[in-house]
Formats: sequence, structure tokens, C-alpha cells
Amino acid sequence: MSFLSKLITLVELCIEEQIDVKPQKIVAGHDPEKTNYLLQCLFKAATTIGENSGPYVARVLGEEPADDGAQAEQEAEMQAQ
Repeated sequence: MSFLSKLITLVELCIEEQIDVKPQKIVAGHDPEKTNYLLQCLFKAATTIGENSGPYVARVLGEEPADDGAQAEQEAEMQAQ
């Protein structure tokens, strides 16, 4: 249930929109329309944010996001390999 709550929060942050869905109802199989809408929003977040999701994930997990300079270095190293 915790994973699902974090997923909903992450999607909401990425698309900057509040999603009216409850994790308990998703797991119980209730509100299929709202579950479908969450999945559509997940797709939207994944295709618009893509690989730049690090700061959003860190925020949901309560971690400090990496500073932009360090992140740019890591990306450059990965591309060089």
C-alpha cells in the first residue's frame, strides 16, 4: 500500500495535478475509472518527465535531491561509457 501511495504522490508531482484516487480502493478493485485515470497520468508523467525524474523521486522518498552540477557529471559519465 505504501508503494502505491508513493506512486500516486510521484505522479501528482510530475504532472502538477491532484489525482482523486485512494490506494485502498485501487487494491480492493473499486473505482476502476479513477484507477484508469491514474494509469493515464502515470503514462503522461513517464513520457513528459522521462529520465529527469530524479528530483521528484528524491522528494517523494524524503531525500535531498542531488545538486544539478553533480547530476550533470553523472549523466556525462554514463554517456561516455
